Amino acid sequence: MVEWLAQFELDDQPIGAKLLSELLTVSADELAVGLRAVIMNIAQARCGPVALYAERHIRRHPKSGPNRMFKESRSRPRRADGHGPPPVPQGRPYDRETGSEGIIATLITGLVRADPKRFLDHPGPKLIRKKRVRSFVVVTDFIGSGKRAADNLEAAWKVHSFKSWFSSGHLRFAVAAYSGTLSGVAKVKNHGSLPSVHLHRGCPTISHFDWETRSQLIRICRRYAPRKLPDDRTALGYGDAGALIVFDHGIPNNAPLLLHTATRSWTPLFPRRSASFLGKARGYTARSMEIEQALMRL
Repeated sequence: MVEWLAQFELDDQPIGAKLLSELLTVSADELAVGLRAVIMNIAQARCGPVALYAERHIRRHPKSGPNRMFKESRSRPRRADGHGPPPVPQGRPYDRETGSEGIIATLITGLVRADPKRFLDHPGPKLIRKKRVRSFVVVTDFIGSGKRAADNLEAAWKVHSFKSWFSSGHLRFAVAAYSGTLSGVAKVKNHGSLPSVHLHRGCPTISHFDWETRSQLIRICRRYAPRKLPDDRTALGYGDAGALIVFDHGIPNNAPLLLHTATRSWTPLFPRRSASFLGKARGYTARSMEIEQALMRL
């Protein structure tokens, strides 16, 4: 981190240090414990089985938006049928990366094994009818811009059977996340399925600072970000969120670009959004504490 701060000009280093000091780091254990608590709270507040779905990338049609999550008959009445989506979708041949959906899918599997009567793992319409599911819950680590969570809801909302179950009061939608930004949560809540959004904790963002500090942080984010930005991003990250959170499995693309995007003159703290060094740092800290405790006992 000292080397990363040394890249700033001398006058900007205190602001860079302020940015780091507000960065919320979440370990894999903290993520699992927090999400599990959120999901259990949802289940306790609602009657009937709960269907859990890991948030995933939803393919979109250029004109009609997100594709339907489930198959349905072409003839009327439009009845949904078949199996649910795979917990971790198969990647494209040129893109085999697995994001947080792999971690979330493992968490869901553990919940279902512990209480199979209360939770269902990515059920399809046929199983939803058989088990009389009452809650459709999208599970994610983080709600940044809210676009992906809204796309997952829309993918189910486009299925006529789900709209019918919602209209009759038999099914309700929800999103469970470890953390999220205020703007992202607002976007998700604005979806037509009227979902409830449940967070374990809030997310610090650049917009939470006082006006003077916020202006200074935005200035350095723009100054040290790549000059040519992708169409869907700003110097503060996707959706202009400015999220200051990092998980063991990586930092979201809603974080400022200077934290995770490299240029010829800039080395990011989390290259390609990887946060692998956090686990090593925790390991070294834990080992140091073990040695210190052993010396005290001696």
